[in-house]
Parts: sequence; structure tokens; C-alpha cells
Amino acid sequence: MMPPFRNGRNVCLALLLKPRPLCRTRRPVWLLCLGICAFTCQTASTADATSFSNAFSWNLHLSLDGADNFSGGVAPGAVGNATGKAGFAFNSARAGWWPGGRLVTEFLAIQNSSPENYVGDIQGVNNLTGLSRGALYKLYYRQNIGNATLRAGLISANDYFDTSGVASQFLNVSYGFTPTIGVNVPAASSYPFSSLGVMGSYGADGWTAMGGVFEGDAIHPLRNPYERGDMIFLEADRSGSLDGGRYTLKVGAWQNSQLPQYQSALGNDTSGLYSIGEYRWKQAGMTWGANYGQVHYLSTCQNPATARKTAVSICPLKWIV
Repeated sequence: MMPPFRNGRNVCLALLLKPRPLCRTRRPVWLLCLGICAFTCQTASTADATSFSNAFSWNLHLSLDGADNFSGGVAPGAVGNATGKAGFAFNSARAGWWPGGRLVTEFLAIQNSSPENYVGDIQGVNNLTGLSRGALYKLYYRQNIGNATLRAGLISANDYFDTSGVASQFLNVSYGFTPTIGVNVPAASSYPFSSLGVMGSYGADGWTAMGGVFEGDAIHPLRNPYERGDMIFLEADRSGSLDGGRYTLKVGAWQNSQLPQYQSALGNDTSGLYSIGEYRWKQAGMTWGANYGQVHYLSTCQNPATARKTAVSICPLKWIV
């Protein structure tokens, strides 16, 4: 049985996901990857072989963690989880082409043994890895143009919007989208899911402005993506130095728009605001960080199944060190 709350996702994920083999991927995804490889190989003949080889960087990451419940909770017991990522990035400048271009591809595989069945937590432990699944997680193109950056493709919106960089070093999705988004928009683009989208950012003098539009069903990102609603994000960040450390302040807004026939599963029309504060400093050769404030507001509680949880967390203030 799924826990009642995983950043608001588990309420609807049981209805949206069916058991599937861990690494089953739809044919259109493989055809898309093969097309990219074919295009890359064809254009390789026009560039110097050494430069072209240097344009690739490879990524292989494996995380293993264990949880042992000694007493209390639901039941005593120990389990292990595994998360693997593999992919590559292609840098157009290193290939001798145009500057600022980068193609990113990443596959994600998760094996989750459900430590929440032993611990009985509300949000913490069961967010370490997410649901067991295997899928293409990232496939997007990024272009830098001066102080501006554009991205388009298969992207996890929570990599850039409403994210706390300090806290996410530990529990990842547990400090990803807050319950105001997760409860009311269970199919939002956040780990371990991603969606088709386009976003842009511009930074200057310690300020960064970002905006993005993402499809409304990140659980099935390639299933009729133009007929599954959309989610819009706007965010402004301010970074600077303070008392020997670095601070970051974030203020953002989001709006989810969904077709009536999908609202019961993917989330109704709703919107909200959020703000996050972070501070990092060094002491005795160690790097420290504090997430010193998160405030979130939801315009209306749209999900009746989770109304009680949402009402409690409309404006939570979290102090985490």
C-alpha cells in the first residue's frame, strides 16, 4: 500500500501508474534517440575528429542507500534502495560549431524498496528515491546567448523552479515541489518525472529572472503532450554576499491549466506563490548551508481528496539547518 503523502503525489499516482517492467521505454523515445545519433554521426564528417570527440561528456551515477527501523514506526526491518543515472552531453563549441550550444540526454532507473512501510513517515524517508521505474529522464537542448539561456525538450521543471539547493543535497524530492503544488498538481514536472517544455532565463548583477511552460502530464510526457494541459512558472532570484557567506532569495508564481476530462487525475485549474531563502558559508574548512525560510501560498484548494493536508500547508514556514 502506498503511503498517503509523497509531496502530494501518491494520492493520484496509484491511479495513473500501472505495474511495468523497470526499464520499459516506448518506441517513439528510442526512435527519437536514434534520430539524434544519426544526425550527430552525419554531421561529424564536417568537423575535426578530435574536436568532435572532445565535445562529448559522459555521465554515470549510482546511489545506494539503506534504511533500518529499529523501533517505533510501522514495523522493525531494513530495506535498500538504488538509483542509477546514465547519459551524455554534447557541447557544440567544443565540436568546432557554434558557441553556447549543449544537448543533454539522461536515462533514469530507480529500484525502491519502500522504507515507508517500516518507518511510517509522512514525507521524509519515502522521498529518497521515488517510485520504481526506468525511463528517459532528460532530453533537451540548451543555448546560451550572452546573459540569456534557453532550454527546450524533455525537462524536469523542479530542477530550476521552486527548488531549494541547500536542502535538496540530502533528501532530493522531499525538498522538491512543495505540498501546495504536489498535492494539487500530482502530475507536475518534478523528480522522478519530467515533461516536454520550453524555458528561458536571464541573469545580471546578482539578479536572475526565469520563465517556463511545461506540459501538464509529466507522468506520461509523450502521450498526447499537446492535449494534457500546461503549467507555467515565473521566478525571480537575488544572490549576493552577506557576512562572509552567500545568500539566495527566490520569489515565484505558478499556474496550472488542465482540460476538464483530465482534472480528476492530473489536477484542476489552480495557481500559487512561493518564496525560498538560502544561505551558504564556510567554517573550519567545511561548507555549511541553511534553508532559512520557505513560504508558500495556494489560491484555492482544488483537490477534495487532499483538502485537509492542503489547508494545513497553504503557508508553511520551514526552518531547516
